[in-house]
Amino acid sequence: MKRFFSVRYLVLLIAGLAIAYYFHINRKRFADGNAELKTELSDLKSEWIELRLKEGATAYAKQELIKVNKEMDRLSDEAAEIRQSVSAEQLVVESLEKRKKALFLEYRQQVRRQAEGMHFDEMTTPQGKHYENIEITEVRPDGVSFRFGAPGSASARRIGLDELPREWVKRFMYTDEELVAERAGAANARGWTTNLESALASAKQNKKFVMVQFTGSDWCPPCIMMQKAVFSKSSFTRLVPKKFILVKIDIPRSNKAMSLKNGKVMKNYNVTGVPTILLFGDDGKEFSRFGASQYPTVEGFIDKLSEELKKKEGN
Repeated sequence: MKRFFSVRYLVLLIAGLAIAYYFHINRKRFADGNAELKTELSDLKSEWIELRLKEGATAYAKQELIKVNKEMDRLSDEAAEIRQSVSAEQLVVESLEKRKKALFLEYRQQVRRQAEGMHFDEMTTPQGKHYENIEITEVRPDGVSFRFGAPGSASARRIGLDELPREWVKRFMYTDEELVAERAGAANARGWTTNLESALASAKQNKKFVMVQFTGSDWCPPCIMMQKAVFSKSSFTRLVPKKFILVKIDIPRSNKAMSLKNGKVMKNYNVTGVPTILLFGDDGKEFSRFGASQYPTVEGFIDKLSEELKKKEGN
């Protein structure tokens, strides 16, 4: 019996020790797991705080971006207002400049008109020729005509720009700007324009062709011949403008400003000589070019135009 109780006691003791060891081991595992969990929670909290900071920075950046966009819109509106104001002021300035130029040209024309009949006691040219008892009869872009000598035996004389005294040049002669206006006015008066781009736009609107004449009006013999024999004839100016808008691009040696300006037009259209004719359709495209002096009569020239129109219609 004693032995039975001793064995039972031993078994209970071993079981108690096993249970105690089990709880000890599990408690240690739980403590370790709890420490890991705390560490993970701490890491998660740090990440959460970092994300919140980033979200805050992003939200702040978005707000700042909205402010910047609003400021840009405001500045854009102000810039548009400034541009409108500048444009309006520029138009006023351009209008005043045009008015000033027109008044200047009008004044110069009046001076030249008043020059006719004006008397001078004497005048000496740069070449040393001396004239007395002078009466001016005409002032032209290329020089002055006058009478000189004693009344009853006066002689007429016409001198060019190179023979005019400096004070006469300054007082009476045309500036480059006046020459441009003078030539443009003369060309327009005969049914010609000098603005090719405007002519092309007008042709598109009015369904007409454009004929461009490249010429050297004061130095090119064939050009001068064509002007006298063809372009100035009433049979030409009466018939051709019915189908064509006429454009004259002049390269005069007496006007450097005009020569430089129109020389660029020649280069743009690859024109290498004068007199040259270019023909454009109402679509603004060139469909023919030829040397004008090959057709030195009105009839021949108009026949050539008709031939080129037929070729275009055939295409």
